[in-house]
Amino acid sequence: MAIIALVYIVGWTLLLVGFIGLPMLLIMFCVPGWRGALLRHPRKTSVLSLVCISVVGVTLYQVITSYHDNQRRHPKLAHALQVEGLALPAGATLHLETPEPLDERGRLSAHAAASLTEAEFVAPHTVAGLSVTTLRFRGSEVEMKLAGDQLVQGWSCKAGSRLTMNFEVSARLQPDLWQFNRCELVAGTQVAGVVWPADSQVYRLDTGYVLSHWGQAEAMSINGLALKNVEVRLNVQRQLLNWKAQLTQPMTLGEWQYPAGMRVGQSSPHTLVFRSDRYYAGRNVRTGETLEVEHSIQQRMTDGIVLWIKPDAELKASDW
Repeated sequence: MAIIALVYIVGWTLLLVGFIGLPMLLIMFCVPGWRGALLRHPRKTSVLSLVCISVVGVTLYQVITSYHDNQRRHPKLAHALQVEGLALPAGATLHLETPEPLDERGRLSAHAAASLTEAEFVAPHTVAGLSVTTLRFRGSEVEMKLAGDQLVQGWSCKAGSRLTMNFEVSARLQPDLWQFNRCELVAGTQVAGVVWPADSQVYRLDTGYVLSHWGQAEAMSINGLALKNVEVRLNVQRQLLNWKAQLTQPMTLGEWQYPAGMRVGQSSPHTLVFRSDRYYAGRNVRTGETLEVEHSIQQRMTDGIVLWIKPDAELKASDW
């Protein structure tokens, strides 16, 4: 660290000497009295001038080189360009990892095309059947900004949100082979009998899908319960598997009373599971018993009958 700091200090010192010293030398040479003082020490003046000119010259060279490199990495297409299965319109600005300019026909080499990381369109452009304004590659994902509310492989995705799709390495530039991964839902979309408000997300998993609405003030309703921080899991056929959330209001079911903030979920029809932690715990209003920390209780929704109480460590995936 000390060596790095020393190099940093020396570098900044040279820059200051170069960019302040060179103008000062020029000014002094223009003033007769100061010019004479400099000429009385020609060796020192020559060394100082050489250092200043070298620092300024090297710095300007790096700035110019960096500018041209940046221009090569971000070419603006004069003509439409087809890169394998990906069509790019005229006027699009590309972001390349490889600083390789377009050829005289405005085409990218295969090497440069493979290094494409981002494209910005001057107007909405169709990619994978969707109207988008930008696309950005990140590993095995491509992120696109939607130009309007659109139906993406059966999901209603919100205008202006970021849609993410997955692809195999060989299909990186083949939009027809990209698969939906996640997006923000259009407010009011109904999925699995639940109406999803603004800022709700849908994610694809290998086993199905997850819909979530986290960290928002607006409550949601499932089975008549006012909930927040909702997560719903669906199978591949988009049928409900289970859901988890937190109560936004106190609730009494059978002999048990639960505070707002209590975690609640449903993994089987007509039942609810409540999970306690050090902040929220259920209480039996008849016996005064409190549900132990890190324990869960399952009750029937119709009559509140307790089906089981278990430590969380003993819960199965099907329980929660």
